[in-house]
Amino acid sequence: MAGTTPARRLLSGLFRLEHVALFGRGRAGLAALLDEMAIAGKPVLVPSNICPAILATIAGAGGLCRPVAVSPDTGLANDARMAAALRADPSPQGVVMPAHLYGFWSSYAETARLARGKGWLLLENDCMASLAAPGGKRPAAIGDALLVSFGPGKTIDAQGGGAILTNDARLASALERRAESWPIVTYADETVETHLTEVRRGSRALGRPAMAEPLLPLDMARLRHRFDDRLAPALETALGSFGDACERRREKFGLWQEALRGFGDEVLVPSFDTMAPWRLICRLRREGARDRLAERLREAGFDVGINYPPLTNGFPQLLAGHAHADADRWGAEVLNFWLSDSYDASRIDRAADLIGRFLAEASP
Repeated sequence: MAGTTPARRLLSGLFRLEHVALFGRGRAGLAALLDEMAIAGKPVLVPSNICPAILATIAGAGGLCRPVAVSPDTGLANDARMAAALRADPSPQGVVMPAHLYGFWSSYAETARLARGKGWLLLENDCMASLAAPGGKRPAAIGDALLVSFGPGKTIDAQGGGAILTNDARLASALERRAESWPIVTYADETVETHLTEVRRGSRALGRPAMAEPLLPLDMARLRHRFDDRLAPALETALGSFGDACERRREKFGLWQEALRGFGDEVLVPSFDTMAPWRLICRLRREGARDRLAERLREAGFDVGINYPPLTNGFPQLLAGHAHADADRWGAEVLNFWLSDSYDASRIDRAADLIGRFLAEASP
């Protein structure tokens, strides 16, 4: 697969994996992989705090989503947690999907060793392209396959598309064959996606995130799309400029770090090495204050995010019995700030000033 198009050659070089299968979205690549594995009725281990599209794709393929608790300090289901969940699962086959969330990278060596021993497939979720980040000694992929997304807001932003990368030529060919007859993503698909996102955000804002659970079939009905060749120029441009874009985000990341440093333990930034910064991720430790601060910042024009709540919040029936206190804590404390060019030092300082005033007002 590698070398057949400029985009594939660029992807293969960036991630150092030989074969590339392209899809209309990242979730379509995941769907193709799960279909190829005949995952119906088998477990898929994923971090609890992750995009609901992952859950929709697993459910749409008939798999059994098994959330793994993330660390309340980093938001990652680290190697120890993933390995423990894999070790405890008695199923003879399945998929374990560690994720390099937020642009953080973490080793999953023990999880990989266990997966090989049990005959499970290890799929690394690297939708923020941590393994492709320039500078220093880049870690190599350790899974059987790697999932990447190029949707809006991703670190490789082509406004659409996704890929599965692997050194297994047979697997890459099989995945693209599955997608040959799939439709491309349409305006109607994008509209449904926008409405679903708005409903989920709105139900969370109302304190009733489970209100969106009955809408899961709408997600499941729009999973499988082939790559739209019209996206190829934008993807090639995004891949070619990824290094420079990553450096610009690192600069913004440093400005946010410096601006938030004075708040000490009140606002904590995880100490993980951020390979390909997506947003500045931090935690507001004061109990119950995160949502009020997010609202204050948004009112002032700062597009702060609160990604990601645990999947069990939004899907309590489907995932009954799989809640984790650590995942709940991360979901209640996490704040993230954009690293886009619209945030210069002055704007970041204004946001930090607002945070400082909020914390002073909220002091016990």
